[in-house]
Amino acid sequence: MICYNNLKIQIIDDSAEDRFLIKKYLDSAFDKDRVTIFESDCGKSSLELFTEVSPDCVILDYCLPDLSGLEVLISVRKINPKTPIIFITSQGDEDVATNAFLNGADHYLSKSTLSADHLYETIHQVMLKAANLKPIKYLEGDEVINAVAHEFKSPINTITVAAELLKITNLNKEQNEYVGVLKEASQMLINVSDRVFNLFRVQHRHDQLSIEEFNFTNAFKGYIRFLSYSVSNHNVILKHRLDTAIPELLLGDFFLVKEILSNITNNALKFTNSGSILVSAKLLSQHKRSVMIRFKVKDTGIGIPPEQVSGIFGKFIQANEQVSKTKGIGLGLFICKSITELLGGSISVSSKVGAGTIFIIDIPFETVV
Repeated sequence: MICYNNLKIQIIDDSAEDRFLIKKYLDSAFDKDRVTIFESDCGKSSLELFTEVSPDCVILDYCLPDLSGLEVLISVRKINPKTPIIFITSQGDEDVATNAFLNGADHYLSKSTLSADHLYETIHQVMLKAANLKPIKYLEGDEVINAVAHEFKSPINTITVAAELLKITNLNKEQNEYVGVLKEASQMLINVSDRVFNLFRVQHRHDQLSIEEFNFTNAFKGYIRFLSYSVSNHNVILKHRLDTAIPELLLGDFFLVKEILSNITNNALKFTNSGSILVSAKLLSQHKRSVMIRFKVKDTGIGIPPEQVSGIFGKFIQANEQVSKTKGIGLGLFICKSITELLGGSISVSSKVGAGTIFIIDIPFETVV
């Protein structure tokens, strides 16, 4: 197995926002002190930097201001034919992917489906391929879970892509239904492996805190915009509320806060067939150098039975048994609680069957002096 130590990764992308997002994913997936990230915003400078630092892996965007991503790919291959290159685009494009592979790319990803887990898995695969390595030690305990979660997702992703391609061919009604079942089952398996890997990361503190200055209003509204895309496919109204008393600039790890909120809102979508989901942020208390912010996710879903509320944050707990066979394995809320405690906060829930559920997450942040 590869031991990632002093790993050098070059990101070539003209979008500062996309480079920032990729760096956040890399920070979440790898220990910071073991990875050095180099950035380039255009083709010519990226080739100069590539020659200078000799990165172990390159993440290359298709659209660049001077050279195309394919031109950079070809040039890099002339400099070093063995360096792993992951080609990325804003949206999935079969022609671009084909050209990328024909010109020497090791893998292809769409930014629309990018995540920390997916990026880690892809880098791990291309690094193993480049080194031509096989596992040389036996794994035990949680290491087995982590390894299986990674290896499990690769063939399932392949099945999902194959189902997507099959969907656009000439199929009759019955065949279309079978493809739909195949896609749904594949996505369920991907979700399960994501949850298992997230559990491993949280328990082993691989999610180290990244305390940075950020604009809370922009970060919160940005998350709401992201969430609106998920909600748009459901018969649910998304509402949000932001307390204007919250200071604009704060210090904290909002990336992990979004992971908590995403887990909870995803649960809300599963169990809310109609009605609304409200996501709010309120200033709970303020001191000289810190604030406590209360995040609340309130839905009008089916609710949680009283006898199940007390144990809802345990491992492998499903609050609603009639959906547990198709909706997950019950790790999401345990992960939420673990991350919340890592951030120094607390999480609680109240619910009424038939009326809905409210999750309350209190998270401390430092103020910018």
